[in-house]
Amino acid sequence: MALLLVMNFVVFWAYDSDQKFMRNYLMMQADLKEQQAEAEYYRRLAEQTENQKILIHDIKNHLQTIAGLSEDGGESKIHEYVQQLMEMPEMKSSVTYCSQPVLNVILGQYQEICKKKSIQFGVDIRKDSVDYITMDDLTALFGNLLKNAVEAAAGVSEAYIDVTVNYNYKSKQTFISVENSVLYPPRFDGDGGLISRKNDGKLHGVGIKSIQRAAEHYQGEVSYHYDKEAKCFHMMVLLTNNK
Repeated sequence: MALLLVMNFVVFWAYDSDQKFMRNYLMMQADLKEQQAEAEYYRRLAEQTENQKILIHDIKNHLQTIAGLSEDGGESKIHEYVQQLMEMPEMKSSVTYCSQPVLNVILGQYQEICKKKSIQFGVDIRKDSVDYITMDDLTALFGNLLKNAVEAAAGVSEAYIDVTVNYNYKSKQTFISVENSVLYPPRFDGDGGLISRKNDGKLHGVGIKSIQRAAEHYQGEVSYHYDKEAKCFHMMVLLTNNK
């Protein structure tokens, strides 16, 4: 009887462990597919942005020609109107933060999100600091870093998000820093992740695990801390360029 009881316990333990493994595996697969889909979205958006730049450049050339002709003909009103068109925000080139088109799109998108949410958004990316990072890993790193930062900073008075990326040529390492104001202290899940404060009954915070997984591709390290007095959250990622 005792042996049978032990055997039943072992079988139950093995079954429970297998179920937990399968749940974690399925969650990782779903997260990976979502990351790949997001990377493809940003890639296509980057292509669209590049095509838009070319189109805007051509249109501006035409408008400059028209403006010159109107000056020669004395049509001052036409010249003034064309100049106004050329100063429109839609006719201005998008901000370029670095040499990686996909990362420019991600940062540009979050700049608009921060503008709508009244969050001050600062970016400083140094030359060559992210050129060796793949498109998928850039999406995983910066997409999740900024998504978490916006969620934490939203609703804070004088909210801010500061993104800094430096590169050490001697050690061939990239240091990514994202600091943001927070309304409430972060909640940790005890397994290296954060728990979102969204009231939808679901456990969030898988973003940090995705960041950690991407960092592992570059022998990287991920760390973060919360400053209670300053009410800010600081996440840091250290990557090594082995190329």
